[in-house]
Amino acid sequence: MATKKPTLLLDFGDWVRQHRMQRGHSQEAFADLCEIDRSYMGGVERGERNLALANIIRIIQALELEPSAFFRGLDSDTRAELQTNRQNAKERTKLMAKVKKSVRDKKSIHAL
Repeated sequence: MATKKPTLLLDFGDWVRQHRMQRGHSQEAFADLCEIDRSYMGGVERGERNLALANIIRIIQALELEPSAFFRGLDSDTRAELQTNRQNAKERTKLMAKVKKSVRDKKSIHAL
């Protein structure tokens, strides 16, 4: 059974992803810029990594932000928005899976 990821790590990862994408970086290019392995960066963005301070600062510097500005984005109002967005994305994913299954089932019926 998978362990539940701490919400703060999920929020941190979403915040990093949002800033990275706003700056037009691919995950791989951004990881290179931060001098962090791409797969590790993926884990950061998915909330799977509890980062060391040195890596947090590398990421914030690569985003060309001051630490205070970056962490202001993790205040409670922004975190609530990040969590709502994450929940909406999960619901969209579930809905798309149902639609795809329905389409596959219809194709199977027509193949008979």
